[in-house]
Amino acid sequence: MNLLRWLLFPLALLYGSITWVRNFLYNRGVLKSQGFDVPIISIGNLSMGGSGKSPMTEYLVRLLSSQNNIGIVSRGYGRKTKGVREVTEKSAASEVGDEPLQFKSKFTEVPVWVSEQRIEGIQELLKSNPKTNLILLDDAFQHRQVTPKIAVLLMEYKDALQGQYPFPMGRLREWMSGIRRADIVVITKCQNTVGEEEQNRLRMRLGLSNDSKLYFSSIEYGLIQSVHAGLSSIVLNTELSVLVVTGIANPEPFLQHIRAQAKDVRSIRFKDHHSFTKSDLESIRMAYDTMPGKQKIVLCTEKDYMRIKDKALMLHTEKLPLYYLPIETVLQSNLKGSFDEEIKALLTHS
Repeated sequence: MNLLRWLLFPLALLYGSITWVRNFLYNRGVLKSQGFDVPIISIGNLSMGGSGKSPMTEYLVRLLSSQNNIGIVSRGYGRKTKGVREVTEKSAASEVGDEPLQFKSKFTEVPVWVSEQRIEGIQELLKSNPKTNLILLDDAFQHRQVTPKIAVLLMEYKDALQGQYPFPMGRLREWMSGIRRADIVVITKCQNTVGEEEQNRLRMRLGLSNDSKLYFSSIEYGLIQSVHAGLSSIVLNTELSVLVVTGIANPEPFLQHIRAQAKDVRSIRFKDHHSFTKSDLESIRMAYDTMPGKQKIVLCTEKDYMRIKDKALMLHTEKLPLYYLPIETVLQSNLKGSFDEEIKALLTHS
């Protein structure tokens, strides 16, 4: 495997060089970036795959919505449509993407738009919602056509600990030096409290100065939610067997959380942003039927549920005890206040 990775080094060097030149042209003003009168917070990452962007976007909505009229613009990754579209509660994930639909489902009063060209999405959002005075730009750290007021960069703890390389040798979307464009860096999915010594070690490894804003967060799991009316409430316990269905980039932390509490855990894994089909649900049903015991459920992530809850698909889940487990970002306790205050301070800074 290591040999294969090194064989991919020339392609990684080419990919990394192309992204470096692109960033250089933006930094020098050769390629233009458009600003808006409304402040924009960009949330993104350096690596491909999940690093907690959706939970962080939701965290910022909760943090800032009491004093701002917030709007969200996303690419709508995984959707089968093109162009600018408004996300409604009746939208399907295939039309707008699973993450934007999740935002709209949780924050019904927040306007959510999707567009490959974020500028067009921002323009349409502001035209339809002129009172919007703050925009969250989801998964947009590399989308440099828009100038953000604040760039929040997320990186998984395990990625921060080890060397990273550009695609296809590694998972980086650009060279690690891109981290210096961020106004705030958040190391996500930390298992334990990160002490001062380790914080300083990670700061040096990432090439961040002592003045760089570096924070640490973990994932907190909510209460299991039933999909169908009439299903009894469930709490993970040692008598429960769970069939876990995931279509996310890194399901391992999710699985570890369930394995630590349930009796028997089996999993069916699909690729990230997988579009579920009737055949998939039939396979899930067959796997569920073969599981021993009477106390058993099917459990998916909230993002997966956004793709399963299509009307045509839901008909095939009526006899399944289907549940989903929401998650939230939690900032490390001794830094949480500082993160909140830093975000608010950067927003008011001229």
